[in-house]
Amino acid sequence: CHRVKYMRCSQAEPVGTPGRPETADGVIPEVTGAVRLYATHTICVSCLACCCQFKRLLPNVKLEVAFDPWRETRRWVGLADAVPLA
Repeated sequence: CHRVKYMRCSQAEPVGTPGRPETADGVIPEVTGAVRLYATHTICVSCLACCCQFKRLLPNVKLEVAFDPWRETRRWVGLADAVPLA
């Protein structure tokens, strides 16, 4: 997807500081919470890969992804009368 180029999580403290265990793979298990992501149509493979990377790095953050099918998106943006989908 051209809208999502990369996802980067900033860390408040560098890895290995007191109170923060050092992890070789960059996983940050102490971060908790939830993220809700909405896309106007089905997410592409690169966006899906970003979601997978997010969950790997932040395993205790709940990630919810919702999207509309392209047919529904076309209706909302006024393209329903454009070229019909096969």
